[in-house]
Formats: sequence, structure tokens, C-alpha cells
Amino acid sequence: MSLLRCDTLEMDPARFIVQRAGRQIVLGTTEFALLELFLRNPGRTFTREEILTQLPGTATSGPEAVTACIHRLRVKVDVPFRVRLIHTVRGVGYRLSSSPT
Repeated sequence: MSLLRCDTLEMDPARFIVQRAGRQIVLGTTEFALLELFLRNPGRTFTREEILTQLPGTATSGPEAVTACIHRLRVKVDVPFRVRLIHTVRGVGYRLSSSPT
């Protein structure tokens, strides 16, 4: 399986490795699955409901679980870096993109 990329973010799904700008990022299982969903669908906006149906173990958790997972992912993937990759599309959901629009 090949690497998935967006800007300086890279994921090797086969080896469960994520790094950005050469720095390894440790993710939990749900965070990894969410990031993989985003990386496999670059630029696509996902609603909370779509994310709930796609991620293992979250279908019965509700939208708050998605919000919490997005927050944890942002802290690990975006906060330490100048360019933000995870974007909120107001009233719709979330997407991964190297550009805010």
C-alpha cells in the first residue's frame, strides 16, 4: 500500500505511521482512522453523521465523539505547524486540505 499525503503530512496505513514535516505523530486508533478517511478523500467535506458511520466504534457515540476526535487530531496534526490542514466548513462538517478554501 502506498503512502497517503497532504502537504507535509504523510501516512503509511500499512505500518500505522503518521508524520508531518519529518516529525512522527502518535495517534490513537480512531484518530488514525479519521485521518486516513480524510487523506483518502482530499478536499472532500464530511458531515459529522458521515464520519460517525465511517469510523469504527463511533456509530453509537454521537456527534460529540466526532467533535472530540477532530479536536484531538487538530492538536496533534495542526497545532505544532504553521499551515493548518483540518478545516471546519461551517454548518456542514470537516475536511482535510492544504488550502483553507
